[in-house]
Amino acid sequence: PSACVVHLDIDNFYCAVEAADEPRLRGVPLAVTQGNAGGFVALSAEAKAAGLRKGDGVGEGGRRNIPALVAMASIGIAEARRRVPELVVRPMRVERYRQVASSVLALLRRWGRVEKTSYDDFYVDVTAAAAAAAAVGVGGAGVRVWRSDGPPLASGGGQELAPDLSAACSVAQEMRAAVLAELQLPSSAGVARNKLAARLLSAAAKPAGELKGGLAAVADASAAAFLRSRRLLTIPGLQQKRGRALAEALSHLARHAEARQAGGGTGGGAGGVDGGSPGFGPCSTSSLTLGDALSVGRAELARLVGEAEAAELLRLGEGGCDGGVVERGPARSISAEVSFPPTSDAARHAETLRGLAATLLRRCAADGRPPRR
Repeated sequence: PSACVVHLDIDNFYCAVEAADEPRLRGVPLAVTQGNAGGFVALSAEAKAAGLRKGDGVGEGGRRNIPALVAMASIGIAEARRRVPELVVRPMRVERYRQVASSVLALLRRWGRVEKTSYDDFYVDVTAAAAAAAAVGVGGAGVRVWRSDGPPLASGGGQELAPDLSAACSVAQEMRAAVLAELQLPSSAGVARNKLAARLLSAAAKPAGELKGGLAAVADASAAAFLRSRRLLTIPGLQQKRGRALAEALSHLARHAEARQAGGGTGGGAGGVDGGSPGFGPCSTSSLTLGDALSVGRAELARLVGEAEAAELLRLGEGGCDGGVVERGPARSISAEVSFPPTSDAARHAETLRGLAATLLRRCAADGRPPRR
């Protein structure tokens, strides 16, 4: 049978864990902060709605000297509290987040093989569970289905989907309900034939995503079109330096083509499958899609990023397989860490190291494996 993959993403994970442990925090603006004046690393939906952003809450030195924080006009924690008087701030609790992530992993294994990629990201191969559900007529009523020939991410009843994908949506709903009931964690999920499409769909299904609703799927016939419609800088592997370099190169290509056309040029040079203009005009790098990148043609794409990278982008644009869900083995190393403001207090350093050593010993004992050189 064809694969059915669910990507389940815990919404605002750090804040969700804090609210699960302290229910009075539900529905209030909440920020989780690093302990080294590093600012807000997570925000609840209410804090985001009040205008706070990751990168706010940073110490004065960081706001003055870090270019990205200067560009975003980051505000300090005192200003954040002034603007949002009801704001609650909690420190990061890495050990607790690790525990909760392990609980989510154990829960999701009820439905199939699970690949955990971070504390809050989980791929689940539900092929067998979906086939069993489809055999008895179970379908995913009310799922939002992305369609290439209609409004993007329109609401539907699952009837656009193959029976096994529709059943996989029902399985995903079961997962979300169990995670909420047993761990008090809200989540969003995407359902598709491969991990990449499922992950991008779960992002669109989030409360702040373009779809909302908590669950999204894509039909087989629309999968390639869906992937081509995604912005480059949202695609895993293209979200950092690699993606920005490609987006800058494409933007330059579009500006060059526009200037050539304004000057009366007709073809020749870079751009497009036939040496003409690319399939998009000058625009911000953040709005460029995978489809825009592919519109310049393989030869031009290879010139910009190299043959291997061009082949990978073409494979993604065709909805190609990404290797399937792979259960990850035990961690190869065990660590303990903590963040705190810069200090020359030797006594504090010693106290911190003793605490870290104790934490590390507890983790090694719980792991149970003998050390290896």
